[in-house]
Amino acid sequence: MAVLLDPGSKPTCIYPFDEIIYTPSTCRTCKTLKPARSKHCSVCNRCVQLFDHHCVWLNNDVGHYTYRYFLTFLLSKVWTFTYGAILCWKALSTTPRMFWHTVTKSNSANKISGALFLLCILLLPLVAIFLAEHVRYIYLGVTTNETAKWDYIRYLFENRLLYRVDTENGCRYVIANETGYTTLGGTQVDVCEPKLVHSWNDLQNIYDKGFNSNLVERIFPKAL
Repeated sequence: MAVLLDPGSKPTCIYPFDEIIYTPSTCRTCKTLKPARSKHCSVCNRCVQLFDHHCVWLNNDVGHYTYRYFLTFLLSKVWTFTYGAILCWKALSTTPRMFWHTVTKSNSANKISGALFLLCILLLPLVAIFLAEHVRYIYLGVTTNETAKWDYIRYLFENRLLYRVDTENGCRYVIANETGYTTLGGTQVDVCEPKLVHSWNDLQNIYDKGFNSNLVERIFPKAL
């Protein structure tokens, strides 16, 4: 499912623009409106809703419809490597001190079990860390693609370049430069009484609805 399913290429706006990391714009390749939280994948040549990343192992995009299968894929790998390591260790019938001797100096069956055991315990931490990273992203209400965007926002306020402007319709954020202020999209604007953004406390991630809601949103995606 993670390999074959369309990750969500229908250009339907299901998320609002937060005017921080997403502002209304047109995809330069597709020539259509880019919905918030979407991104054009240069490998697959399509805009994908809730784009996380292009997975080279699956040869597909991890997005709106495929994220839940990607998580299932990672969970299954963690279980497979854990179960495989336990099974191979029991098959060896040895102690940690005698492990290398049992694998190298005994029969071919133990050599195969030892090789599979080492493979499992070496790959298990890598997959587990990758899974934990995505659980953390769900907790924060972001995607892998959005972490780079938020890193740029961090750079701006740490260098005292990001300002907040309160309006009747809410607020918007602008960047200070030598000639005045520009929007995050790069358009020159005139602002009145901008307030310097000092930290994350002055910002709001409208896509973060709490861990449980974020998880439900990824596992049970809305129809596009």
